[in-house]
Amino acid sequence: MLKFKEKFALFSLSVFVIIFSYVEFEDSKAWGTNHGEARLSINLKAKAVVIGPAITLGDIGQVIVSDSIKRLRLAAVKVGKAPPPGESSEISRNHIKRCLKKSGFGEFIDVLEGPRIIRVTTAQVEIDKAFIKEQYAKIFRVIVRQGCLTKIHINS
Repeated sequence: MLKFKEKFALFSLSVFVIIFSYVEFEDSKAWGTNHGEARLSINLKAKAVVIGPAITLGDIGQVIVSDSIKRLRLAAVKVGKAPPPGESSEISRNHIKRCLKKSGFGEFIDVLEGPRIIRVTTAQVEIDKAFIKEQYAKIFRVIVRQGCLTKIHINS
């Protein structure tokens, strides 16, 4: 007899298979693969917020390609460096076309759609109060170990 965890795992797996099958079926209809042709497009956003040090095509647009591996590779194409946290920069569609061509995806230049200029903002870095306390504690331990601080005077 199966335990609850095993039953739950089997149920979860079956639900995943059903959902995945449905998504694949819907994707095949959306791509037009039932008719032997696949629709391709790269839709650029007017504004995008990025996190990392690099801006990728997936950050600033939606890549619609039937081949999932090619979709991931296209989304990972670097189109520039992200501005400092909280600041913005602009990227032109022509620059993105050059990046696609340089990365070996020149055939996708014609399906690039969207505004001529994309405004990219890097998300601000939030520093947690606990993180700051932890860093101060580390510094304090180093100072005490090195003998730089022998007495602490607290004026209250």
